[in-house]
Amino acid sequence: MLRPCIFLSLLLGGNASCSWEWAGVYHAHEGGMLTWTFEKKGTAPQYADPGMAVALRSASAATDAGLTAVKSAAETDLNGTLTTVQSGAVLSLNAAYQLQFDADSWISIFKIPVAAESNFAVFAEHFPSEFKNLMPSVMRNDHGESMSASHTAACDSDEHGHDDHDDHAETSTDRIGEVIAGSLLTALPTLVGIVLLVVSCNPTTTSFKTALHFSNSLAAGILLAAAVFLFLPEAQHMLAVGKTEPEAAAAWGSTIVAGWLLGAISHLAGDVVKNKCGAEGSGEQKDDVVAANEAENPPAPAPAKNMMWVLGIPIFCGDFCCNIADGFVLGTAFRACS
Repeated sequence: MLRPCIFLSLLLGGNASCSWEWAGVYHAHEGGMLTWTFEKKGTAPQYADPGMAVALRSASAATDAGLTAVKSAAETDLNGTLTTVQSGAVLSLNAAYQLQFDADSWISIFKIPVAAESNFAVFAEHFPSEFKNLMPSVMRNDHGESMSASHTAACDSDEHGHDDHDDHAETSTDRIGEVIAGSLLTALPTLVGIVLLVVSCNPTTTSFKTALHFSNSLAAGILLAAAVFLFLPEAQHMLAVGKTEPEAAAAWGSTIVAGWLLGAISHLAGDVVKNKCGAEGSGEQKDDVVAANEAENPPAPAPAKNMMWVLGIPIFCGDFCCNIADGFVLGTAFRACS
């Protein structure tokens, strides 16, 4: 039974009743037919409800702003006349439906046609987790790949009375500490490895120099393989999302050139600092007597200045920033993905 939509705003806060319980906005990279599934759950399997009201709206972007922009239209659709459909039906965007689940089957399936690089929002009377059991996700593309909502929202009303949904975690923002801790934990192995290498090895021995040669070769190969097989293809794919082909090409080329320039400038800055710190003497010309004495009795050679820190600091900072970025990506993935 659909509940009426009532908007209330109280000075000190309050609850508002709405026609939907959960909303999410999706981005479809490829055009095709999406599959939306609903499963029975429990020891005596049954659906959380025999049916569910749902509104589908086209969205301008798969963002929180894009979801909010179509909320009013979805509310209007849900409070209007709903089209009743059975399992197996094809659902169109910018329409509202009363889904009827197949009581004789463990799963009910609905289809949603979408265009490539499009966005759409779902406003549902129940949380997706109420109908997810054996399937890894409730929404899949025509390749069978799982799709997750880019942004979600939950009705603030207590009228729905649901407090045990996993989907609530998607809208929580109070776990940023876990993301930061995950980032630091990701950087920890690199820092520990550097410390152990410095403490346990004597950089003046031949064996250390030989091992360092092979270690650097191995590290260079790993970085090159990761860049060519992982980072560059994924970056090219992600940069193209929501852009036209010329815009994607411009963004891709600009980032490649900017990355090369940053490396060249960093290398040049390191050379400048190295030459500056390694310069000997004050530049004053020695008189002939001192020069003659030094020629007859040359002074003991001064120990060579160790300039490894000039290269070590940029490498340390770059590696640290890289691991921090990896940590945020991992933390966000574990936080937002099911």
